Amino acid sequence: MMRTTGMLILTLLLTILPTTVFSQVTDNDSVFADRLQQNAPTEADVSGGQIEQYRQRYIWFEDWVAVNANTGAYVNSWSVPYKGQFKEQLKGADFYEYAGRPDLAEQYRVNRRKKLKLGLIGAGLMITGGVLTLVGAAKTSDTSPEADEPWKWDYTDDCDGPSMSNQESEECEAAGMAEYEAAMDEFNARMDDWEEEQRKAKIVMITGGVISTAGVVFAMIGLMKKSHPIGASEARRIAEEYNQGLRRELGIPPHMEISAAQKSMANTAGAQLNISPILAGRTNGFILNVSF
Repeated sequence: MMRTTGMLILTLLLTILPTTVFSQVTDNDSVFADRLQQNAPTEADVSGGQIEQYRQRYIWFEDWVAVNANTGAYVNSWSVPYKGQFKEQLKGADFYEYAGRPDLAEQYRVNRRKKLKLGLIGAGLMITGGVLTLVGAAKTSDTSPEADEPWKWDYTDDCDGPSMSNQESEECEAAGMAEYEAAMDEFNARMDDWEEEQRKAKIVMITGGVISTAGVVFAMIGLMKKSHPIGASEARRIAEEYNQGLRRELGIPPHMEISAAQKSMANTAGAQLNISPILAGRTNGFILNVSF
């Protein structure tokens, strides 16, 4: 009986103890959360100076959309980050540095250097290929030495005169044939030299064309390679994290609404829409600019 009672008491203690400990931890967490809530800034605690600092330091984006005026088709879109109400543009690595991401700023610089190298290599190859093509074209010629080919009768035509004996005629023809063969050897040598020059000139032209094509490929790769290591949505997320951190630094509640009138010099609430025409012959269109 005593053993059974002891086991019953031990079981009750094991059942009650975790519940009591969990209740105590939960109560402590609630008290800590209540204290944080009590110490958190409210909208009533925010001064005009804090709002002014936020207006001068927060990050925002201006969106642009290019549309073809003839077809109404979408052409391209891009976003431009700015700092503060005075619209200080954050170009390239400046955005990442300002938003507290030096790692992305360095990656942006690396990508820019790669783009520059590819562009310079492409430009150098195109110039080199162009020069080689011009040199090869200058050496090619449609006029061959073939027009100067000697003919047999040019050297034996005078050997059949009526005043010449058969022996004299034969000796004249033999001498003429010797001169003719020597002229033909010289002509063939000149033809071989000309054909060799034309072959080399064509090789130079083809090589120049190949090098120029490689230069175009390198330049296109450089143009297509993106400098920014992240996409637009990720950049907006980083900007939002920076703005929330700025709010905490200035003591502005994270969900406190700051109107567009407070953010912008335009002193107008809501989004702004600007339309800019493009007049360029067949590519006429317009650009929509939305800022908010």
